[in-house]
Amino acid sequence: MTLSVEHPDGMQESNKLGYAFSICRSYYSSIDSLIDDIESNGIDKRNVLFVSSQEAESETLFYRGCEVRKVTYSGLHLTQAIFLSENHRDYEGTRHWFLLPSTVRMGAGFHSEVTSMLRSVDFDFECFPVLNPKVSPTMDMAVVSLDHIKAFGEFLQKIKLSHFNDEDLVELKRNLILSENLFLGINHPMEVQCKSNIKAILPDGVAPPSNFMINSIDEVEVEYRKYKRKKLKQSHFKPINLTKYQRTHRGLKRIVMDCDGGFPDP
Repeated sequence: MTLSVEHPDGMQESNKLGYAFSICRSYYSSIDSLIDDIESNGIDKRNVLFVSSQEAESETLFYRGCEVRKVTYSGLHLTQAIFLSENHRDYEGTRHWFLLPSTVRMGAGFHSEVTSMLRSVDFDFECFPVLNPKVSPTMDMAVVSLDHIKAFGEFLQKIKLSHFNDEDLVELKRNLILSENLFLGINHPMEVQCKSNIKAILPDGVAPPSNFMINSIDEVEVEYRKYKRKKLKQSHFKPINLTKYQRTHRGLKRIVMDCDGGFPDP
């Protein structure tokens, strides 16, 4: 018999949801805003992981009660997925992880809305993306199972940069734009994939997701904001009260890497 343990937020231990954020050395200052949102949403900090890439050396620490893993490599916004695929044995107690970049803000009720959606399907899924690709590219934001992450181990190793310069990071960003959605089990047209230097196919047994948090353009509010003389695209996903800030919002036309990852004033 399996004993289910109830968490303070009402989730059973067997359905525990972890939050894994990709961050990097130049964006590290945004961690305080994210932890503010974690606290205001009542998210259990024991279920939160920050993976900071492009660091001078590897380090494990706890900051404001949250686990932080500093790593020397980079997979840009999928760095936390690389880390979990390589260290999954240390995190087997958490079956599902919400993978998010550091360039988001989580509004009031975000966590409760997300967990309500996941309970509606009884946590029976491998991948539950934020965005339906019929509405917008997914930005690779999703709740995924640990098994799903492990299945993409080969792809994640292809995008891992252990040694790199600025040009390498820009090229990885270009390739990840071309392969966007693939990590979530959504195949791109071959004419898009062939433009990427990362040749990847869906692993055997990976099925496309059947549920999405945002399914209509009416559920997204978009505006453009100024931050330190740069133009940001602010996308607010109303059903879950999540806001995403994009520096690179013109696709391949202008890839932006030189910024601090901060947020404009509310």
